Amino acid sequence: MNDLTQYFKNFGNVLITSAICCAATVFLFALFAFIKFIIGKKYDKRIALAEKILQDAESENAVFVIEKVDALYRAVLKTDKTVICETKDYSTVSGAKSALKSLKNNIDQGNFAVLLNGDGSFSVKIYSSLNTLFVSPPYESETEARKAIDIIVKAASSAVIE
Repeated sequence: MNDLTQYFKNFGNVLITSAICCAATVFLFALFAFIKFIIGKKYDKRIALAEKILQDAESENAVFVIEKVDALYRAVLKTDKTVICETKDYSTVSGAKSALKSLKNNIDQGNFAVLLNGDGSFSVKIYSSLNTLFVSPPYESETEARKAIDIIVKAASSAVIE
């Protein structure tokens, strides 16, 4: 009789432990689903922003400029409303000007590619023989990324260096 009492006493503890584990598993699945939802929303916003940049850039004239950001400088290809592409930051104006000339020359030479990102989106990369000059925000399709290249090439060919 003593063995049965001990069995049912331990069985209750096993049930409580199992219930806690199940509740923890359900909570973790809900947490992961929420995180995936939030990340998906941010991804959708990035794609929408990239597509808006394309629409704005198609309808306006572009210029190459050097912009000061805090204490750093960057070369930017932009329209009145939209930044089409920009280089990394440089500590001097001359570094940014050199990057600007390199960006324009490499666009003119066709040194760009469409990249397939790990999440299934596509980006445009402009590169020199030494390094990457620019990587675009993600586009939902390869067609949109190729359209971005066309816009960048068109804008770069007609842009004035200010």
